[in-house]
Amino acid sequence: MHLVNQTTMAQTAKQRLEYQRQWRKNNPDKVREYNQTWKKNNPDKVQEYSAKYRKNNPDKVRDNSIRQSWGFGADHYDSLIAEFGGKCECCGTTKDLRLDHCHKTGLIRGVLCNTHNLGLGKIGDSIEDVRALLYYMEKQERRDHGHYVTKG
Repeated sequence: MHLVNQTTMAQTAKQRLEYQRQWRKNNPDKVREYNQTWKKNNPDKVQEYSAKYRKNNPDKVRDNSIRQSWGFGADHYDSLIAEFGGKCECCGTTKDLRLDHCHKTGLIRGVLCNTHNLGLGKIGDSIEDVRALLYYMEKQERRDHGHYVTKG
């Protein structure tokens, strides 16, 4: 029976790892192709691994999401919210805050809670549309009669 020295095995494992690292570095197209094929053939595992990663790394996931949207990380994002007063400029809440930006210029306008940010996003950056919606709401509030339908 042939006994293998543990030190030799460890060195061989280290050498194999280093070789694999170098190969991946020198063959990024092949690595990308392999990864894409594996993901396509293993969607359940991809979903499982992604869910586990998101659960175990919420700060990294948040930072990456902010980087993709804004081009800077969560620390800078949070500092900008603080610079704008740290509360929604519509309702004053300090929970679930978002940076609001002009879609035409890309410039940050201020801070809104998620509810107001989503509402503004649905209406768009049109002041005329916001005024029209406000007019509609005020008209309905002044109405003392009308046809009301309840959910059934």
